[in-house]
Amino acid sequence: MQEFWAGSSGMNGKTLGDSTVKKKRKTIGDSFEIRMQTMADSFQVMAGAMAPSTSGSVDASIAMMIDDHFKALMQRQDEQLQQMQNQYLADLIAALQNK
Repeated sequence: MQEFWAGSSGMNGKTLGDSTVKKKRKTIGDSFEIRMQTMADSFQVMAGAMAPSTSGSVDASIAMMIDDHFKALMQRQDEQLQQMQNQYLADLIAALQNK
């Protein structure tokens, strides 16, 4: 029995609850990072749209910049969501295999 506890996560100062809390913090941190990056990107797009333009069609240029930015933003968020889902799936598979 002592061998079991020595090999488990309970003896090195970590508990199952710690890993759950750590995962929640990571998820919250990732979400916060995505929101902050979105805000920064939005400000950059607005600043770029306000910069003087030499073309005659400023409105079309601004709309294209915003559309391109939005598409890139959505693609990046989809990729990050996919990475998080893959990580959770891998964690679930590992947990089920260890049972």
